Amino acid sequence: MIKIPIHVLNAGWTNFDGVEPASFLEVGDTETMRFPAEVKYALKVQLVNNGVLVEGRVSTWIRAQCGRCLVEFEREIVNDGVCHFYEDPPQDVLDISEDIREDLLLAIPGNPLCDENCRGLCPDCGANLNEKECGCRGRSTNSGIWKDLDDLKFEK
Repeated sequence: MIKIPIHVLNAGWTNFDGVEPASFLEVGDTETMRFPAEVKYALKVQLVNNGVLVEGRVSTWIRAQCGRCLVEFEREIVNDGVCHFYEDPPQDVLDISEDIREDLLLAIPGNPLCDENCRGLCPDCGANLNEKECGCRGRSTNSGIWKDLDDLKFEK
């Protein structure tokens, strides 16, 4: 839980850094994506105009299966643009856990890629095109998973 004690804040920035367990994200591991590391946050907080301003960074690591080539990889997920304003905060403690959790979840890609330029798998033979050229690309073999559909004849 990420809680800010209001009594320690003033008109200047106050730093709040820390870590939370991966369970903080409330996202279970799946076959294609896991969260092997804790969630780290580095926040600056200050009192402003009847409210509290929070800015900073939140990050964690994912271990995922590439959406194109199916190779497992690890990558840091970072949101450097954390920015929240809380108007009329409570007098004692401000719990910002849910907002920080959402900031990080929004940074996780829906279709994670091992590399931005991943070439994926050959649709005919299934070879990983990042590792080698398979030789069947561009050839019209008329065999493969779409062969039966390619052979359909339609009347006009």
